Amino acid sequence: MSAVEKWQLVSENDYLAREALANQKHEYVAGVVYAMRMTPTKRNLKS
Repeated sequence: MSAVEKWQLVSENDYLAREALANQKHEYVAGVVYAMRMTPTKRNLKS
């Protein structure tokens, strides 16, 4: 028995439809959707 995970690929249209409603942003890469890490806004700004 193999321990290889099977990925369920997502179409671009499905990704865009879900992303429009999502509270958290995601990244779409070749059919796979990854959650993006949220960082505090102040840390992203340069002085």
